[in-house]
Amino acid sequence: MDKLFANTFMVFLFLVFRPLPSIGAQEADATTKTRTRTSSGNSGQVAEATKKGRQYPSPSTAVSRPTRFAPVMDETRYSTLLESKSVQREIGLTEKQAKALDALHNSQFARNLPLLENYRNATGHPEERAVLKTQLDLLFQEFARETKGVLNKSQSRRLVQISVQHAGLRAFLMPEVAEALNLAPERQEAIRQIIETMDAGNHEREVAFQTWLIQEVGTLPDKNYDVFRKSKKYLTRRDQYNQAIADDDARARQLIYRLLTRRQVEKYKAFLDQPFDPEKHRRPEDEQTSPR
Repeated sequence: MDKLFANTFMVFLFLVFRPLPSIGAQEADATTKTRTRTSSGNSGQVAEATKKGRQYPSPSTAVSRPTRFAPVMDETRYSTLLESKSVQREIGLTEKQAKALDALHNSQFARNLPLLENYRNATGHPEERAVLKTQLDLLFQEFARETKGVLNKSQSRRLVQISVQHAGLRAFLMPEVAEALNLAPERQEAIRQIIETMDAGNHEREVAFQTWLIQEVGTLPDKNYDVFRKSKKYLTRRDQYNQAIADDDARARQLIYRLLTRRQVEKYKAFLDQPFDPEKHRRPEDEQTSPR
């Protein structure tokens, strides 16, 4: 089963606010990936699949911070990126800094939990959720500043680069990128609308894929489910999904570039000049941790 959605607080943040990923790189598990899709009409099937033994992570479950080797795909939050051993080694995180970040995480958890619970419980109330989402966004920005405050300038700069590389087009919405590119507010809003349009299409595509997957294998025993994930039928459908996501991303990128000056595009690409490669930091003892 996919270990991406472990029962941890920080992963819950990832589940709630993460951008849509491609399927295949992490071979996303259908029953876990559909944790927010029950309103799409497949809740009965999901419930049946859960009875068969595929349990959903509990959003309210909070445990100690996880330790990964590499960061989860699409993760951009500084505090979560810093849970990764490869990121820690890339920026040269010291033991003293690691302890300070762990204490900061606990403090952030205590401040964040009430808002997260209210947000989760406000399903069906879009106006209330919008207000809570704004409050959460502001809180996450504060957390980002606090996290970067533990690092020195060189570490902070490299962490931002890693985050930008993980963010994809959403990097244009990051305060650090908007400031570096000197993006006018109206340009930022135009970029946001392009990304939201892309996300809406990808969301519909993801729901369709997961609904199809649950219809195919939602009630199968795990052994048969794993066999199906290796079948030509599944791999073909998955590859079509991934290609459609990539095509949408390419179209959105071109639209965004048209809003920027050549100089702004060059400044954005400067964030990508030093690609982050987790594998160069792998050590023998890391084989005992999640390969993510």
